[in-house]
Amino acid sequence: EIEVTVLVDGAESGRVVAELGPEAVVEHRDDGAVLVRLAVTDTEALVLWVLDLLDHAEVIGPDVMRDAVVERLTATVAGAAADGMGR
Repeated sequence: EIEVTVLVDGAESGRVVAELGPEAVVEHRDDGAVLVRLAVTDTEALVLWVLDLLDHAEVIGPDVMRDAVVERLTATVAGAAADGMGR
């Protein structure tokens, strides 16, 4: 189990707090954003959850989890570019 910290902007913070519960919130920001902490046992599930939030969420740490999201985004972009080149 890994403790992961995610920053969620004001556009999605209400949905995320409703989903995770107020106990997940470690900081409320003046702009409506929240910093949440999750106990993660499934890296793939976390990556998909963060990507579902699009640009409204950022994994703050630990680096291994942040890197997992970046790697998935990089692979997705590379795959999309390759698909576009083959047409």
